[in-house]
Amino acid sequence: MSKEQHNKLESIIRKRMHTRFNNYGLRIGGKGGSYGDIERLLKENSGLQAEVFDELLDIYREFDMYEGTELVQAFWTNMAGGKWKQW
Repeated sequence: MSKEQHNKLESIIRKRMHTRFNNYGLRIGGKGGSYGDIERLLKENSGLQAEVFDELLDIYREFDMYEGTELVQAFWTNMAGGKWKQW
């Protein structure tokens, strides 16, 4: 993935996560969006992690379609390989 694609994807993720999960106070990066902040939020809200994963998959599907990347495949490879933490 090019630097331009990476920046574009990061921007899309931030905007979509903010729009969909703002009522939970979910932020990605910056004040209130650190790894620890996100971990605490996911632990406090049962089912939120699954919703976040669903939103990421939607973002990745669209991005793959328009940018020719393989993010959905990478997502499932990481899930199958246990490279995630369940909260």
